[in-house]
Amino acid sequence: MELCYSNNQKSLFRKYAHLVTWFSNTRDGRAYLGDNFKDEFGLKFNDHIGLFLPNGFIKHNGGKKAQLVVTTRAIYAPKLYEILRKIDYFSNIATFDELQKLLLYETDLVKPYSKLAPRYDIKKIMQRVMWESVVINPDANPETTSVDGNVARSGVDETFATIRSGAGNGSSDTSGSGGGVPRITATVTNNQYSLLTRGIFLFDTSALSPDDELASGIFSLYLDGAAQQLGQSLNISSSNPASNTALVNNDYAVGNFGATKFASDIAITAVTINQYSDWTLNASGKSAIAVDGITKFGFRVSGDIDNSAPTWVSSGDDFVTPIFAEFGSNKPKLTINYSAGMLMGTEV
Repeated sequence: MELCYSNNQKSLFRKYAHLVTWFSNTRDGRAYLGDNFKDEFGLKFNDHIGLFLPNGFIKHNGGKKAQLVVTTRAIYAPKLYEILRKIDYFSNIATFDELQKLLLYETDLVKPYSKLAPRYDIKKIMQRVMWESVVINPDANPETTSVDGNVARSGVDETFATIRSGAGNGSSDTSGSGGGVPRITATVTNNQYSLLTRGIFLFDTSALSPDDELASGIFSLYLDGAAQQLGQSLNISSSNPASNTALVNNDYAVGNFGATKFASDIAITAVTINQYSDWTLNASGKSAIAVDGITKFGFRVSGDIDNSAPTWVSSGDDFVTPIFAEFGSNKPKLTINYSAGMLMGTEV
């Protein structure tokens, strides 16, 4: 347990001297530290401590006078060291006020009636400081753990049902951009189509642990082109290509894609070209994030996911052109906010 202070650069009592000294000058803090602190050294509540140490304190005695009181053992360190260690785990605590509230929370001194730190503030602070964020991209070619690209059925003149459930005859996992993914193109034949493409985006999320608590996820694509004549929107669902590192024509099979939407639809007319569009994952989408594994998304037009034919327009064309990992910049990304499994205290 920590005892050395002045020559210990890593001393948490030294790092948080302002915090623990403030704590030692509060009525709640002195009660928490116990009778040794209040009685053994003859402290009164109006006695002002200038510096709190793991094994003592410096007390102001009026004017420029001060008294150093120390013991040969760390009386106070055992009660506060583990709490300081937990607080030190979080690097994004914004203010001294937040430090005060977290210290009081961990010492179980936060009460509904407390003027120092009302409990309703704690949950907001804890949620902010405990969550970490990670951004994951698919691998560019040559892939090692994940892939992105498209699969397609093209060069046909078929009903929506037939083109949707037919066999794939095209695939690519090496192109940086272009081509329209997803895309649906109508022919001049009433209610028939010549092209349907689907995007596949895999993310290596194996660094996440089953002990991590996922707060939110956002799937983002940088779109540099779009067109809409068939009234389609865009969304993501699950995908299941045969390989995690390559795409083949057979991955187009509709059975390799889920029917559950992982976010809210975004109309093609609503996207802004040359910037990222974001799909915030719903509960199903968050559940699809594979901790200790590979997260697999399919990116499709809404009619494809819903199994609902578009309103046909002769030669109508709906598509966006996302940037893929091979382009080098503006890569597809999955942003995950999570708790790293080290919770402070008990219930927040």
